[in-house]
Amino acid sequence: MTKKRRIVGNARTPGWERDDLGYIAKPDEIYEIRALKNIGLMKLVWVHATPCRKPLLEAACALIPALEIELDPRMRELKWVESFLIKCSNLKQLCVRFATCGGYIPGLHHRFFNDIAATPRVVPPVETLMLVTNGFTQAQLTKFVGRFKDTIRSIELCDIHIDEDGSWASFLGWLQENIPNLERFEFQALQHGRWPNPKTVCFESIFKDPELVFKDNPRTQNPYVELAGGRLELDTYRATRGNGPVCNVAFKGSNAGAREALRLLALAAVPRALREGLTRCMPRIRVW
Repeated sequence: MTKKRRIVGNARTPGWERDDLGYIAKPDEIYEIRALKNIGLMKLVWVHATPCRKPLLEAACALIPALEIELDPRMRELKWVESFLIKCSNLKQLCVRFATCGGYIPGLHHRFFNDIAATPRVVPPVETLMLVTNGFTQAQLTKFVGRFKDTIRSIELCDIHIDEDGSWASFLGWLQENIPNLERFEFQALQHGRWPNPKTVCFESIFKDPELVFKDNPRTQNPYVELAGGRLELDTYRATRGNGPVCNVAFKGSNAGAREALRLLALAAVPRALREGLTRCMPRIRVW
């Protein structure tokens, strides 16, 4: 494949072969359309796809196992991005992030989630779903995640806001009851309420449960508890004086263990106004 006469890939590059689409030629640039069999990850950021470039991307849809989408209110090709996602019939990992701030502000970046939730077309069999820096109503978040509920095994939410009409405890309860194959989850800095005064969901009251025996992870120094079907680990934010609130939690194990961990977290979830900033580790697609 060449772009502006610069070789990007050719017939001798491992994994490349000619596609039935053949060639698309313009006076100033030539694209040789090929299907890259060993694609590990594709990122869609600031998409302004011209008609001549779209076939090149669409030719790879069925081969993509991992896709990262960064939404921006000024994105011109939102409908095409939605269609592209639906065409990724073998997609296993999906990460969607919003390019600017979180907080629930109705706008273009929410159309994507609403459109995917409402589409009558079959959605990809996503097993790992990551949502980063965005705001929802609880109904929006439930409907979007619900479109992948039969295939999701892992979900990560980072810096996600639910408006004041919703409840994180209620959403965690919904996950517990409606995601039958969930085996892993990670939540970081879940927010409740609208800007400029959102509250952060904290889980430290879980330490008061007399039936749970917490230990310290020697590698991370974080407290964890072994449940019947896996391990629940809590990241205790270390404030200036001693330990602070627990805002980041993670679980890995069996589906039964995930349901029990979600039940415990739903009971412990309390929105609090925090004075200090939080430490986050933004989720990224893992390509093996």
